[in-house]
Amino acid sequence: MWQVYYLGVSDLASSWSIRYAMSQTPWDLGEAHTELVARLTTDSALGLGTPGRVLVPGCGSGHDAGALANHGWQVTALDFAPSARGLVEEKLGSQGTFVLGDLFEYRPGQPFDLVFDHTCFCAVDPDRRLAYGEAAAHWVNPGGRLISIVFPMGKPVEHGGPPHAMSTDDLRVALGESFALVEDTEADCSGRRWQTRWAVFERL
Repeated sequence: MWQVYYLGVSDLASSWSIRYAMSQTPWDLGEAHTELVARLTTDSALGLGTPGRVLVPGCGSGHDAGALANHGWQVTALDFAPSARGLVEEKLGSQGTFVLGDLFEYRPGQPFDLVFDHTCFCAVDPDRRLAYGEAAAHWVNPGGRLISIVFPMGKPVEHGGPPHAMSTDDLRVALGESFALVEDTEADCSGRRWQTRWAVFERL
């Protein structure tokens, strides 16, 4: 059953919605990230024992959310752009819930076992990264994890964004003392220009 919630959606959402409507989303691979697919194939629980509840913030077209759903995860897909809903809906089926809203305001009634972030943190204005970390602390159960596709590494800051340049350390600083970094390895860059890493943080 699909549910749609409206959480602090402002006029800014319209600009993001237009991006999707006009396919002005150069960060969108057109499929789930190859590193995620490879890891789900060998371990559908991504190191957590069994697939549980996962939040995909900034889910965009829903490729990654769909891959997680196909491997047994109960997915909550969150995005700011109203036009993203239809793109995500067909990929989740009965395995997911779509939330239309502002990630900085989103507070789930029950924290998640996992947050999977691919092109969400890098879409956040660098001035608001600490606010992302504050929100993330509300999203994950103690002992749960936040996994990030760290991209685009090495992109000159003056090139702007989104996607804005980021590194594992940028994410570590934003998450603060609520999380501990437990893995930081090179990831398949899927043909992208900039270096990509797979970073796993555990909620303390």
